[in-house]
Amino acid sequence: MIAEQQPGLPDDVQQLVVACYAIQADRAWRRGGRPIDAPQLRTITDDMMLRSQELPTPEERPDPPDHPGHHLHRPATATIAVTVQDSGKATGAVKVTPARQSYRTSCSIAVPAGEKVTLTPNPATGSTFAWTAGLCIGTGPCTLTITGVTTLTGRFSA
Repeated sequence: MIAEQQPGLPDDVQQLVVACYAIQADRAWRRGGRPIDAPQLRTITDDMMLRSQELPTPEERPDPPDHPGHHLHRPATATIAVTVQDSGKATGAVKVTPARQSYRTSCSIAVPAGEKVTLTPNPATGSTFAWTAGLCIGTGPCTLTITGVTTLTGRFSA
């Protein structure tokens, strides 16, 4: 006499399919209405259920990454305002990097917050330059990390 076979997949295969589904569909295991850790294969019982994952409350959510360019967040912008003053016949330009622009007059530039910006004065022949207001001092290049509205003033003199 031939033994009668049960219809369907063997128990081991059924449990493997259910476990794969739980992972693929991001489901949470529950028993008796309470969350449980994912069971090992061959230990899944009929009183276990799979439910949709509950979303964390705003208090439980982790802080978002704060680096610019993160795929979930647009970087905040900051502004750098540069006032370029000429006295008499003195001229020149201030080069702003990474924007790679040179400005002969005053300008306002939006940059991602946290961006490092280098301002390089290029006085024309016979002119000199000095930073006169703001975070930059001296007569040469100035590198700043822009985190908000930043105002600088420089003067070309003959």
